[in-house]
Amino acid sequence: MKEKMNVEAPCSAKTTAIFALSEVATNPIATILMAFLVYFYTDVIGLNAAIVGLVILVSKVMDGISDLIGGNIVDHTHAKSGKARPWYLRLAIPMALAYIMLFTVPNWSTGGKIAYVFISYNLSSTVIYTMFNAAMAAFPIFLTKNRESRAAMSTLRLFVACAVQIILTMFGLQFVEMLGGGQAGWIKFAAILGAVAALMMVFIYFNTKEISSENDENAEDVPFWTAIRALLHNKYWFIVLIAFFIGVVIQVCTLTDGVYYAKYVLNDINMQANLTMYFLVPNLIPLALLPYCYKYISKKNLCVIGAVFLLVGTAIGIAFPAGAGFVVGLALRGIGYGINAGCQPAMVIDAVVYGEWKTGYNIPGITTTATCAAQKLGSGIGTALLGLVLGWFGYNGLAETQPPMAISAINVTYMIVPAILSIVWIILFKFYKLDEEYPKYVKELEERHAQKAKERVQ
Repeated sequence: MKEKMNVEAPCSAKTTAIFALSEVATNPIATILMAFLVYFYTDVIGLNAAIVGLVILVSKVMDGISDLIGGNIVDHTHAKSGKARPWYLRLAIPMALAYIMLFTVPNWSTGGKIAYVFISYNLSSTVIYTMFNAAMAAFPIFLTKNRESRAAMSTLRLFVACAVQIILTMFGLQFVEMLGGGQAGWIKFAAILGAVAALMMVFIYFNTKEISSENDENAEDVPFWTAIRALLHNKYWFIVLIAFFIGVVIQVCTLTDGVYYAKYVLNDINMQANLTMYFLVPNLIPLALLPYCYKYISKKNLCVIGAVFLLVGTAIGIAFPAGAGFVVGLALRGIGYGINAGCQPAMVIDAVVYGEWKTGYNIPGITTTATCAAQKLGSGIGTALLGLVLGWFGYNGLAETQPPMAISAINVTYMIVPAILSIVWIILFKFYKLDEEYPKYVKELEERHAQKAKERVQ
């Protein structure tokens, strides 16, 4: 008789590290969508900022809905290689093409360019990127049932994501210039990133193995609308969804607006790399420490601590808009953001357990897409609002100078909005009690599963 694999055991360090490399494939396109694409559309292609914002807003609403569909597809995947893992191989080439499509905007009329932007943006983000992220978010659940191991995997993945994001946001513009600059430089840059992404996805596919999907006695195919109704009864899914949304908007205010802040407030576009470094490098500190912190501090309390760091850092930045005080403030913002970014993927995985306890449906794929949906909606609404606000106040990416009101809007978005959102974070986490309740839910689920197994035998 074949020995049953111990799915409760933690993943090996090798598997954990290989899974974390998923961000090498997907984070560059997320960084492009958040930090560079609006700038590319306005200052390279010459589209109106308000129009770009509106196109992205509409696209991101569609994108957020598609995440739920992607998660449901993962839940209904029955391949020999598992549920989430097959999508790493299936989407390798489409992902490479997704990078390139974003920048191959043809030299058509304004209407033609807008149509191309809308179609290419949605093919790249709403379809390809969404499906891969749905699989990636759920993957730890199918690699092990060990809660601590799942949390460590999610946190290490975020560490790699942060490292990749630092490199791209600090040196992305320089890479483009090295490749010739202009639209051609962006296309070459995207082609390189796409090729790396495809190779990495194939590598991960052949070096991982699911151990808790097809052999899970409690797995079931839940119809899409039944899964949606079950999800609507998962209060912790909603809390984490909102928390992710706030975090991504904070990131948009810092990274997307940071390009404009460097160019028009600091009067040096190259300072964008410095701003990114001051914010993102400190992210690495909490992401490295969180797997150890989970043993002593609840995820909820860690997130509140992170929100306080971000609030204090923003206040310092407002008080000292230049010099060492500004750098310290931005670093504290980075630490606070890093704590929340690291905790929240683990929190949504915990919400899978609560959801099954509450509704009786085990739907890990569609539940974990909270991270993806919030990322898309936060990024889309944040960047869209930024574009709309800049357009409203007369911003023109091809103009030599910008109106004072547009400069003020850039300032407020970069310095004030993150402070307000950090306060909202603190209030939100007052309603999160899953850390204390989790052992009870696990125990009751084990009893239910044992009872169902006994009934099947009888």
